[in-house]
Amino acid sequence: MSDRANRIAGAMLAVALLAIGGLGLSVALGAWGHSAPVNLVDPIVVRWWHDGGWKSFASLAFIGLVLFVLGLTLTWAELRHRGPSPLGDFEASPRTGVPEAPQRGLTTLRAAPLRRALESDLRAIDGVQRASVSLLGGPGGLELRAQLDVGDRAELTSVGDNLAKAIERLALTVGFGPSLVEVTISLVPEPDQRVS
Repeated sequence: MSDRANRIAGAMLAVALLAIGGLGLSVALGAWGHSAPVNLVDPIVVRWWHDGGWKSFASLAFIGLVLFVLGLTLTWAELRHRGPSPLGDFEASPRTGVPEAPQRGLTTLRAAPLRRALESDLRAIDGVQRASVSLLGGPGGLELRAQLDVGDRAELTSVGDNLAKAIERLALTVGFGPSLVEVTISLVPEPDQRVS
């Protein structure tokens, strides 16, 4: 099951439990009338509660605390970020093996301008109408995820070739290439061109 399916199933279960609990509470408080007495607990439980004194309260508080911690743990597991984090600013080492490059100093690369430059580079490809890029991970394991809206009349082979060249330019800029590239292409209908 995917994360999305797990979240949907968990949300449906939570809504169902909330509805059942609310309905039970409304019946116990008499919102539906008092046609017959409603016993939510049997006399054995009531006697155990009265005979236990503070131990009854302590055991109930412990059960409540365990359920509360379990609920918080499950909520945190669903809300926490999964997968690699977005690329942050990083320092590039001096290029080795390039004789004319100085071998001293570090260059700080900002992630946001890199992402915007790549998006601009992708939008310049003939046929691409919109480009959205995510750079994830870090210098050791950069992941590139892109969403391209391409006109339905565009030559996809040319788009793919230009996309590969844009990724090569990114690798040349940052000093390393992405270890994972995931590109989603959506074909968008182009309006008919009128000749006047």
